[in-house]
Amino acid sequence: MFTHYLKIAFRNLTKYRMQTVISIIGLAVGFVCFALSALWIRYEMSFDNFHRNAEHLYVITSTHERAVTRTNRQTPQPLAEYLKNTFPEVRNATHVIGGNRQVSLENSNAPINANIQRVSASFMDLFDVRVLRGESISTCPNQIQSG
Repeated sequence: MFTHYLKIAFRNLTKYRMQTVISIIGLAVGFVCFALSALWIRYEMSFDNFHRNAEHLYVITSTHERAVTRTNRQTPQPLAEYLKNTFPEVRNATHVIGGNRQVSLENSNAPINANIQRVSASFMDLFDVRVLRGESISTCPNQIQSG
C-alpha cells in the first residue's frame, strides 16, 4: 500500500513539473526565512547575557525625530540619579555618553581621534569590565575629568 502511494506521488511530481518546482522553491524559501528569524530572535534574546545579573539589566533609549537612526542609547547624565531616587525598583543606574574626541598621548605630540565613552562610577558595579591596562574608575576617581 505504501509503495502504491509513493508511485502515485512520483507520477504526480513528474506530471506537474512546474508546480513541483514552484512548491519546492517556496518550501525552501520558507525554511530559510524561518531559520533566519529564529537566529535573529535568539540573538535579541541573548543580548548582554554574559554579564552577571543580566536578567536585571535594562537599556534606556531616547528617540530623536531628526536623527538618521531615530533611537540613541545616550541619555542625559541626571537621568541615572533621577531613576534611582524616583523608582524604588531601580537599585543602581549609570549613564553612558560617548563620541569622537581628539586625545593626545603622553609620549606623542600628534593628537589622534578616538571613540571616548564617559560613564559614571556605578558603571563598574553594573557591568563585568576587565581593565587590561591602567587603573579602573573605582581606584582613581579623582583623575577622571569631564570635558
